[in-house]
Amino acid sequence: LRNLAKKLTERYGTGWGYEKLKHSVRAAYTFTEDEIRYAVRTQLNWTHIRSLMAVHNDLARQFYMEMCRLERWRTRTLDEKIERAHSHKPSP
Repeated sequence: LRNLAKKLTERYGTGWGYEKLKHSVRAAYTFTEDEIRYAVRTQLNWTHIRSLMAVHNDLARQFYMEMCRLERWRTRTLDEKIERAHSHKPSP
């Protein structure tokens, strides 16, 4: 990835750094092609996608994607909702 990032940056300019490529590969392994198309259609941005990659449960990730679309959540709202759900501990 480091060599590819270097070659892409030389050829196309900035925006092709190692970290960006690393996140892109991770996104490709996290999301199905349908989920990626859905995210593009609903105009989720790269920051939304990065936040959604932290959600490992497929159903939960789909829920958050749909809520972003319906409620037009900004990334900050999405992050807060994900954090709140993950920090909730069931009562004994």
